[in-house]
Amino acid sequence: MSQAGFLNSDGFDARLGLGGALYESWRHGEAAAAYEAAVRLDADSFDARLGLGGALYGSGRYGEAATAYEAAVRLDAANPDTYEELGLALDRMGRYEEGAGCRDKAEELQGAGSHRINDARRGSV
Repeated sequence: MSQAGFLNSDGFDARLGLGGALYESWRHGEAAAAYEAAVRLDADSFDARLGLGGALYGSGRYGEAATAYEAAVRLDAANPDTYEELGLALDRMGRYEEGAGCRDKAEELQGAGSHRINDARRGSV
């Protein structure tokens, strides 16, 4: 589906897919808006929360990104990618000790073999 097709659809999958397409086009602010719309349609979507975090991070909105990543962690606490991304956002906010703790958690989870490939931002989950 083209970006124009995504724009003409109000469904969750369309919003998630549009967010991924915009993110891949380095249009992070617009991607954040699409992911926010997806979150409004399904607040319990791990993929929408993770994508929103990435788009907000790419827009330099690190505090909001951290909040989105924290919501994603609550939805899937076994995903090391989410902890890694949260750690980066916390670092950008000057919260280095918390960021290091997140990276430690990510390494622990990766060592446990629970690693999932993160394709949420591309809308291809």
